[in-house]
Order: sequence, then C-alpha cells, then structure tokens
Amino acid sequence: MRRKVHGERTAHQDAWLNAWVADVELPDGQRFEQHAVKLRRPAVAATVDDRREAVGSATPAGAGAAARRRRNGPA
Repeated sequence: MRRKVHGERTAHQDAWLNAWVADVELPDGQRFEQHAVKLRRPAVAATVDDRREAVGSATPAGAGAAARRRRNGPA
C-alpha cells in the first residue's frame, strides 16, 4: 500500500529553492506533515577525513527518492 498525500502548501519560494509542507498519511493510518525542499541548481558534496574516506554526504533534492523508486518502484 502507498502513502497518501492529502495536500501540500508552499512554505518558501525564491529563485534558488522551493520548500513546501505536505500532509501525508502512511498505510498504517499515521498522519503527519512532511517537509521537502527542491533546489533549482542542485549540487553534491562529500565530507572526507585525512585518509580521503567519506564521512558524510549531501545529494541533490530528489536524488534519494529517485534511487528508491528505481529499486522499489513508486512510493
């Protein structure tokens, strides 16, 4: 079963990003507000230690969701 979006509203919008809040209900009936951000020109960054091993990262908005859809199908 899929999550259900009852509605969404814009929280912030400018030339660089859009932020909105969605009213979401999970299949088990739990309902909450989900906050999301879309960047107009996304970037990727990684934090590395002295051995050049990644210790953290950031990906473009939506990249994680796109990867999950490829693995699991639509949300």
